[in-house]
Amino acid sequence: MTTMRISLLMVCLAVSNLTAQTIAISDESPDTSPITFDSVTRIDQKLCSATGHNHDGRAVVAYLGELNVSTPNGRTHKVNLPHDHFLSDMPGSRTDLRVKVPCHALSDGTNPRIKLTFLQFDDGSIWGDDKARAEMMFQRNDVTAYLQSLKDAYSRGGSNALNQALEQPLAESPDHKLRIAVIAKQGALRRIRDHNDTQAVADEIDKNLASAQEHAIWLR
Repeated sequence: MTTMRISLLMVCLAVSNLTAQTIAISDESPDTSPITFDSVTRIDQKLCSATGHNHDGRAVVAYLGELNVSTPNGRTHKVNLPHDHFLSDMPGSRTDLRVKVPCHALSDGTNPRIKLTFLQFDDGSIWGDDKARAEMMFQRNDVTAYLQSLKDAYSRGGSNALNQALEQPLAESPDHKLRIAVIAKQGALRRIRDHNDTQAVADEIDKNLASAQEHAIWLR
């Protein structure tokens, strides 16, 4: 217990040192990337923001990337950085891109390095490698199919059927891919239900599916 308290204190002190601090970040993205990064700053107690400059001018609506951090004691860890407006009606960013990263990944003496592997603009055009593109398209199609299954359950059996569908364990994808988007969406819908009601969940599902239909051009 004493060791745990000391460890927690060290983490808190390390994070607090980042308050009101801007630290340099190494950009390891390919030279062809339309986005370049140069710094990380704090947003709040938990989130920091890596600032990326959009040199293209079109709005960025999705990206995939990773943050790699090396600490002074030689340890390294990676934080995945997925973001997608596919199910949202929010606009993308035409100027600076604020990539959210957990502050606990950073402390004094760390060496943060960021790498983008995929970008999509609001006109549907894509930059990035084929593997990252395939991953983004899988996540979009997977979460859309999941939302449609929830809508179908609600149409057949109302609130009870929707609640049962929300509580069902998620099946593994046929090709054993991690269903990141579906896991996140299931959690978000459960929170909406717990703070509101099932009708609010149904409304959110309809809103998400409408956005997916509107952004069908992004499925490439």
